[in-house]
Amino acid sequence: MKLKMFLSLFIVIIVASVVLVSCQEESPGGTSTKLSIRLSDDRSEARTIMPASALMQTRKYIVSGTGPGSETFGPIHSLDSTVTVDNLSVGRWTISARAVNAEDNDLAYGSGEFDIGRGQNDVTLVLDQMPGNGQFRLNLEWDDEITYLDSITLYVSIQDISGNEIYTVSRETNTDSEGVSVLIPLDAGCYLVSVCVSDEDGSLDVGAVDAVRIIKGTTTTGTMNLQGSKPVGKPSLIFDNKVGSPMVFYLDYSPKTISVGNKLTLNARYDSLDSSIDTSSLMYQWFRDGVLIGSGNVASYEITALQGLHRYDVIVRSNVLGTMCGASLMLNVT
Repeated sequence: MKLKMFLSLFIVIIVASVVLVSCQEESPGGTSTKLSIRLSDDRSEARTIMPASALMQTRKYIVSGTGPGSETFGPIHSLDSTVTVDNLSVGRWTISARAVNAEDNDLAYGSGEFDIGRGQNDVTLVLDQMPGNGQFRLNLEWDDEITYLDSITLYVSIQDISGNEIYTVSRETNTDSEGVSVLIPLDAGCYLVSVCVSDEDGSLDVGAVDAVRIIKGTTTTGTMNLQGSKPVGKPSLIFDNKVGSPMVFYLDYSPKTISVGNKLTLNARYDSLDSSIDTSSLMYQWFRDGVLIGSGNVASYEITALQGLHRYDVIVRSNVLGTMCGASLMLNVT
């Protein structure tokens, strides 16, 4: 028997798997059914190399459902925080929703099954998937004084959020080239890109790492400036902090006066974090010239000052999907 029902959907975008629950409240002698689902976009996005900020924002939600006897509703396009659906049958419904940006590309997706009964029904539909695929265009630039030899080899590696290497490529080029570009197809999500450089005699240690965000149907473009050379010149110190939003970290060091062979501490710091991020969950990976030298849940790392110009990077991961970020500095010690 079909019962008229009022449906409102509460869709919360979170980053962990959540058990979907539907609550049924039986009204004595009642003949109408009401399902409540509110739309709230709580996503946190990746720092560093990502599409334009406008493409990272949810423009609307698209909600649809299939119920008893193959009855359907939608797709409903909603800019508001509540969706209302009338004239639905009591029974089990499969409901899905997509969050899309201004170009109608999917940012997040979720679906779930709900038993809809008489009275008030409140459910939460979790959007915990990043569907589709896009592309990553990596532009690599360097100073022509990176080495006195005529050519260099660039090694590019892409890792997924779990640290699995999913893509590698090497490219030989002349040092006087203006740069190279690599186009990489990737599924939507967050990645770590690392680049290492060597010259013909293998003595050049230059590299960098960064975090990348890919969304459906979009090309994410980023540039890495590869700096470093064999030790020359007078003692100097150069730092280059890479920051971004919403997770913004920077690197500093102590003590401020350093010389070759001395111990110093790198510190990953932030001014503020989104309230959805659990600071106790933060994990850090430390790199020198693109090579992993340490990891853990401590925001500082002790190193020995090496001769020459070296880049130090930290990649920070949180408990919130899509917030992986990085920061870096350059140290030149002779």
